[in-house]
Amino acid sequence: MQRIIVAVLVLMTMLLMGSPVQAEVRTISAQGEYRMGPRDTKDEAICLATQSTKRHALEQYGRNPH
Repeated sequence: MQRIIVAVLVLMTMLLMGSPVQAEVRTISAQGEYRMGPRDTKDEAICLATQSTKRHALEQYGRNPH
């Protein structure tokens, strides 16, 4: 019984290890802006500008994912 458990554990370990995964690191630069209106707060403007920047970065990545 113990041999079966050990064999199953070894098999699971081998399957989980599999082949090594390689990841590529890419740097994407993007800018975003938001023009404040008379009723906007500074915090809202910063949040909206950050969202704009993230959207531009995702669009840039989407055009050339590799």
